[in-house]
Amino acid sequence: MGRPVGQRRCLRALGLVGLALTCLGGCASARVAAFHAPMHPANTEAVTFRAEANGTVDKIVLSYRRFNLTVALGVLIQTEVVPMTDLATCDPAGTISTLTCSHTMPSAFPASSLIEFQATVYDGDGKTNSDVYSFAAGDYPLPDDPIPIRLKGDTAGHLDVVFIPDTDITVANFRSQLGTVVEQIYFKYEAIKTWRGLYNFYYSAQQGNYEESCSFTNPSNMATLTAVGDAVLFLHQNTLRDCRSGKRISSEINYDKSMIHESGHVLFNLQDEYCCDSSYSPQACYQNLFSSLASCQTEAANIGYPTSNCVQLTDGTTTLSFWRIDPSGANGCMMGPHQHSSDSDFNQACRRRINHRYGQCGAGDCFSSPECP
Repeated sequence: MGRPVGQRRCLRALGLVGLALTCLGGCASARVAAFHAPMHPANTEAVTFRAEANGTVDKIVLSYRRFNLTVALGVLIQTEVVPMTDLATCDPAGTISTLTCSHTMPSAFPASSLIEFQATVYDGDGKTNSDVYSFAAGDYPLPDDPIPIRLKGDTAGHLDVVFIPDTDITVANFRSQLGTVVEQIYFKYEAIKTWRGLYNFYYSAQQGNYEESCSFTNPSNMATLTAVGDAVLFLHQNTLRDCRSGKRISSEINYDKSMIHESGHVLFNLQDEYCCDSSYSPQACYQNLFSSLASCQTEAANIGYPTSNCVQLTDGTTTLSFWRIDPSGANGCMMGPHQHSSDSDFNQACRRRINHRYGQCGAGDCFSSPECP
């Protein structure tokens, strides 16, 4: 995916401090997840760091380091000004199964800061796991660029999601909800939460607009957003039917079913499994939609489904020449006719497709395979 040279250099630099889940002294029998709030702290807002661990937990240590961000010839340069420093240690007596640890900074970070946050859990044998990511704090020196709010690593090997505030929501209100969008909507679903280390999240300070019938009005900085984002997500307040057009997708800011469904389209090339008013294009590999009953039945065994799961797309009046294999009952697939049921999720055909993308990310380029995009 092409990016302007300056932007590429900038993101590579930032990516150096956005690390994945790390074992520092041999992988522990405990896992840890790190969080911070607000997602993009303003010049006057102090940050609260938090970590949640489970397993055989002995203690959690919260640490951070700070970089100063400057711009030279359009390129973002980061300079370490505070080395890695421990903020808090939460160390209960003995080992326990769950532990939450938090620390609020006494004051706000300076403008043009990039913060690397590390939460490390220790088990009873002294082994560790760490969750590490970076985020911007204070005024960002390139305000038209995607502003990082949870950066795990380089753009090629990660799925980059950029949030855009719609004109029906104030930027301040939008920013205040970004923590919920990431932590309670995206990370609600195991197919995403389990692989949280493969996601980078950013937002745009400029507003765009989405209207029904798949009508998008781009913000003025759209070119810089799409140069980085694999998914560019317009978040609105009004209740609308949402859509995907290229990298652009839309969703209500507080509704997980639309947000994750549309993300499934653009990040994983998942096809709709409902009838009858979408566009349908079965994938070349790892399909969740099939152009014939025979091809659907052939794949059933590979997915672990009986051939009887293959169902032709119909709404009772119109029937299409496409078949789905994921169940479509009350707890059906996020891409199917029961998308909006409270317990809908990704099922096996979709998960296989999702895991294919994660495998590409793990190999260093999430969108590297033209024969199996």
